[in-house]
Amino acid sequence: MRVGAGAIDALSGKASMDVPSAQSHDFRMSSYQDRLKAHLAAYKRDALRVTDDGIYAGNGRSYAHIVPSDKRHLNLLESCREGVTGYLAKRPALHLHRDFHHLNSSQAMGFNLFWPAVATPAGLSALAQALACTPIAATSPLFESTPDPAEPTHFDLHLHTRDGGQLFFELNLSEDNFGDAKADPAHLSKLGDLYLGRLQARVRPQLLAAAESFPRYQLFRKLSHLATDADRLFLVMPRDNLRLHEQARAFLADLDADVRAQVTVLDIETLVERLQAFAPPGDEAWPRHYREFTRKYGVDQAVLAD
Repeated sequence: MRVGAGAIDALSGKASMDVPSAQSHDFRMSSYQDRLKAHLAAYKRDALRVTDDGIYAGNGRSYAHIVPSDKRHLNLLESCREGVTGYLAKRPALHLHRDFHHLNSSQAMGFNLFWPAVATPAGLSALAQALACTPIAATSPLFESTPDPAEPTHFDLHLHTRDGGQLFFELNLSEDNFGDAKADPAHLSKLGDLYLGRLQARVRPQLLAAAESFPRYQLFRKLSHLATDADRLFLVMPRDNLRLHEQARAFLADLDADVRAQVTVLDIETLVERLQAFAPPGDEAWPRHYREFTRKYGVDQAVLAD
């Protein structure tokens, strides 16, 4: 797949946060979204030198935090653009989301956040230290991974550890929820036929009742992939996305201690700080990359303050 001036194959991904829905939203979340988008609009103008606004496919309107679709490659930081482009070119089945040209695309953020850390053995060593996990196997990183073809849950990033464990990553930027589901026949059937079998030995039965599990359907789907005690799930999000943090903390609180220990809620800012602390020796590009990452996504606290 070619990333650049030409068209990039697209799939709709996580729900876009560009246009408010008719439903009411938590004021703090709306404030965070609006101010993040204002910050990214300034980044587009000042850092990317792009003055044209891109179009949101959902309503045909232009927005200041979106680059034109033929410039979507600019959503990848320059220091990782060539590497990610090459990775995608070798994997034509891996599609970019329809809204990849939105500067608040969580898919683009995931490439920008993790590429230096997964592209080399030294980067993987730094990442393992940053995550406080066992050494990560030097195998190709799996972005947009679907571990089980029979159950099409996808993870933004999927890695393996040398001890046979798996690391699953759910990345969010300006999304306001992890995803629910309707208690319709199809979902009820999948709950009974698949998820109960995977989760009932690890989750209290009352949490798997439709009324409890469906509002947190996607989180339980992700959790169902933790097949061994060596597997871990990372929920990665900005520190100031309070709505997501509240949902994640509530989810963790309902899990028993042994399962809870396999799920980590991780601030993007904290992860970047750790990656900087464990930077591969002599890699001068590493700190420059993460300084630019912080410039792009690290909205000042004063800007985000209510």
